[in-house]
Amino acid sequence: MVWSLSSWPWETGSPPAKGPGPWKGRGTDKVKKFVLIPDSFKGTMDSSTVCRLMEEGIRPSYPHARIDSIPVADGGEGSVDAFLTALGGEKIWLKVKGPLFE
Repeated sequence: MVWSLSSWPWETGSPPAKGPGPWKGRGTDKVKKFVLIPDSFKGTMDSSTVCRLMEEGIRPSYPHARIDSIPVADGGEGSVDAFLTALGGEKIWLKVKGPLFE
């Protein structure tokens, strides 16, 4: 799992409230950026679900943060779902007798 934190120019909306938080002492012209690149948790969650849960955990503390989620897979469990999410496809279930659709 990779977490990357950096500053990002403020794009829209009003600056975050004053007080404790990531902006204290840094001005209000920057916003935190998180890049979430998780693999799946074998047998429990696919990488898209992990991304969603990570974002839900970050949002309360950094409501104005820019969060980019990139679900990935290492070729094992969850690979098909990661490809479908990235490329915009759908699963089609077929009953077959063999790998050559015999």
